[in-house]
Amino acid sequence: MILLLSGLPRSGSSLLSAILRQNPDIHAGGRSGLLPLMWDINAAFNADSAPFLEANGKTDLREKTLKGLANNYHNSGKHFSVDKSSFWTHPNNYELINYLPGIRSKTVVLLRNIEEVMISWIKVYETIITDGSIEKWLMSQRFFIELPLLSILDAINSGYEDSLCFVEYEDLISNPSNELDRISDAWNIPHFYYNFNSIDTSAVENDEPYLANIHNVRPVIAKNEYNINLSSEAKEYCSGLQEILDKFKPNNI
Repeated sequence: MILLLSGLPRSGSSLLSAILRQNPDIHAGGRSGLLPLMWDINAAFNADSAPFLEANGKTDLREKTLKGLANNYHNSGKHFSVDKSSFWTHPNNYELINYLPGIRSKTVVLLRNIEEVMISWIKVYETIITDGSIEKWLMSQRFFIELPLLSILDAINSGYEDSLCFVEYEDLISNPSNELDRISDAWNIPHFYYNFNSIDTSAVENDEPYLANIHNVRPVIAKNEYNINLSSEAKEYCSGLQEILDKFKPNNI
């Protein structure tokens, strides 16, 4: 059964995956390539091949191919596999979710204060982008914060709110036991006793293609505090996105 994990980047998904790996029934890897693969294959079925498939009675091949892809991608041998992507929440992907094997459960969506997300991204790239343009670069690359946030908003506006389970980064850090129980309930899986003082720090994702160490996890849960002051332009950018986030945070739904 595939369990969907989504939400804002830099909001604890690597930490959560590392914790979940303590459960022998769960496979929790890095950021998944399954969704973009499903995009590409689904698009192919909507293109030039469509009339030939219909003419030859092969219209069921789309479903068989997409389900086979999902099964093979998560062929871990474990009962549950976590698939992590910031865009599972987008309404256009709900058709693809229907092709995933297993009983449908909620998508777990991680949230975090937008300024903290921005500062965390700056910390990741500060040794790579050293010419003072890092804030402008991050704001210009919409997939870092803006697009994942708007994807969640689109899901709510499209009526998928009940299929989402929101988890605040602050709550995951301060009360992990309660949040892991909430996540288990959202995914319809048994509760498990996790050791939050001995977290798996082994790398399951090669960060070299990302040009930065994005997915480092510490062995004990603790919030990183960075002495980084945002410019007025970056603060204004974050404030605008925070207004969007505050409209659908868990205590406002």
